[in-house]
Amino acid sequence: MDDPGENSQRREERKKISDSIECELSAYCTESGVNSEDFARISYAFRALIYGTVLLLGNGEIDNDQMTINNIKRQLEDILP
Repeated sequence: MDDPGENSQRREERKKISDSIECELSAYCTESGVNSEDFARISYAFRALIYGTVLLLGNGEIDNDQMTINNIKRQLEDILP
């Protein structure tokens, strides 16, 4: 979802955040004994939830409030082992 108008510094910042999330999630799943197939599924669902939430917040489609945070927490509990 690269924006042609986005500068390379911003793209690099996004990549660092994404890589950091993937690294932390990998460490968590390794500690939890998750196999590689399940890790791929968990990683996809986790990132989809986070990226989708950011998009919805940015578009003003959901509120940045405690209810939204609670909903995200519940969804993460369903995704993570």
